[in-house]
Amino acid sequence: MSESVQALVLRQVDYGEADRMVSLLSAERGRMELRVPQVRKSRKRFGGLDLYVLADFELARRGKREVLNSARVVNSWLGIRGSIERLALAAYAAELLLQAVPEDARNDDAFRLAVAAFASLEESDEDALGGQGWARAFELKLLHVLGARPSLRACVACGEQLQPRSLYWSVDQGGVLVGDCARGLPRTQKVSSRVIELLDRCLHLPLARQGEPQWAAQEEQQARELMVPFVRAQIGERNRARRFLDQVVGLSLAAMAAVLLFSGCSPAQMPTSVRVQGYLFSELAPADDAETVSGSAVSAFSNQGELLAEGTEPFTDYPGFYRFSSLPPSSPLHLSFGAVNEDSVATLVSGRSAEADLWVDPGTFHLWSREVASSWVADWRRVIYGKGGPLGPTFDEALPDEGGLLRGSLARPGDHLGTRLVAIDSMGTEMEVWYTDENGVPIDAQGTSSAGSFALYGLAQGPVEIYILTDEGERSEQAFVTLSVEDTVTSLFGFEVL
Repeated sequence: MSESVQALVLRQVDYGEADRMVSLLSAERGRMELRVPQVRKSRKRFGGLDLYVLADFELARRGKREVLNSARVVNSWLGIRGSIERLALAAYAAELLLQAVPEDARNDDAFRLAVAAFASLEESDEDALGGQGWARAFELKLLHVLGARPSLRACVACGEQLQPRSLYWSVDQGGVLVGDCARGLPRTQKVSSRVIELLDRCLHLPLARQGEPQWAAQEEQQARELMVPFVRAQIGERNRARRFLDQVVGLSLAAMAAVLLFSGCSPAQMPTSVRVQGYLFSELAPADDAETVSGSAVSAFSNQGELLAEGTEPFTDYPGFYRFSSLPPSSPLHLSFGAVNEDSVATLVSGRSAEADLWVDPGTFHLWSREVASSWVADWRRVIYGKGGPLGPTFDEALPDEGGLLRGSLARPGDHLGTRLVAIDSMGTEMEVWYTDENGVPIDAQGTSSAGSFALYGLAQGPVEIYILTDEGERSEQAFVTLSVEDTVTSLFGFEVL
């Protein structure tokens, strides 16, 4: 009796004169330990099979023992073998996966993370890899998959949001503690708020973009000192690959000449289908004890308004959890959450991409309340138009052609004071956004304030292009595309200015 399974090769050890023991990782069966008979004598059945490749395997049962009968390489990620650093990172990821994933137990998320990890090492150039930052990101994402990631945004003891203040790290407690909560606890260490911020950013960035966070040498060292014992406590002691990684990262590019390239493998391919998932709340930044919102009809759209996927709430034990599957890996996405009752309005969370491994970390989606959205419209009308201005959307389905509204804020607004934005809707109407304070009330300013907030309504339904205006009033060459939807709030919080 035979079985077919797609799996990654994490480890190979020669056995006897011709056989080999291999450790595989699959979605259906988790970690698999198999004997491959006569592999070192059969190029036909096992051509191109090597470490860190994805292959379709045919398994056979011989008495009580399961053996690997044949393999067809699907993706070899040849670029991993192009540098010592890439090989070291791949070896470290494989070692952690071998320790963390149990044998013969289904683990879709660990498998997806592993595929994303090896793909990122293939795709990224040397500057984009991030070295030790990549290692920290993989550790955090794997811990998340295992349900054991450290708390990085709030005190693990009291739930208070972290501020630039005295912070402490505790492996025993499971992450960051604010000063008072750390008092009297053993085995805590003081930690820089900047390092915690960098670790949190690593967790939320795809592995292929780990070169973006800028680490000082001291910050990189402290992050390693925090995460190594945490990983050891959650996953295990084995650290041979980590020691190799520590030795390798930082070597000159000249050392790459010593790396062997392997032939006979298929060219690398990008993943064709990934997913985004997260929890839906009635506020942008929910408190730890906030209740999720259930029952929303959700959909994912492209820039052109094409329906890409219907969201699902697959687990009855997880109310308010939504998943968008079968999404293109790099296209911008617009996630629409339908109003669940008369107290809420539909919200479009715009601009999120399923690139690479973003699916790993459940996001926080939000659905605005009718009271809050209506108060924005009233404030904007009063301040900008006075009594004679357009009413703006009332979020009443019985009243057509009111359009929707847009509200957002810049990421890192202090770095982009005075930024001006202009929106062009599907009818070609061009309008500069209104700049608002942190509460969403318009301010008398020609550009964003330190709050970085902006808003607009009166846009026609359909795609909306947003440009940055130069000091001379010229539009930027590239536009960010979002969507305007009838009776819906388009949410652009965390809008990146590049």
